[in-house]
Amino acid sequence: MEKSEGFWTEFFLLKPHPPGLVAQIAPLTEDDLLHLQSVTRQLFERNVAAFKIGHSPQDEVALDVSYTPVGSYSCAELTGTRRCRFS
Repeated sequence: MEKSEGFWTEFFLLKPHPPGLVAQIAPLTEDDLLHLQSVTRQLFERNVAAFKIGHSPQDEVALDVSYTPVGSYSCAELTGTRRCRFS
């Protein structure tokens, strides 16, 4: 489901809570992540766009949002489990 421009503007104005993001992502299985591909792609595209604009605090929030899930876990291919594992 496409989110409005207002949603994304507000989203990138609010500082992320990394433990909350991790808590939402950690229980997801490989299949869950594949099912959410369109959502994660939209988040990634909006994240890059917010970062490229270069206005504070949106660019800082975009960097924080992208680092939290990408930089902190390894999934099934690396761990041999069906769940993502955060470190």
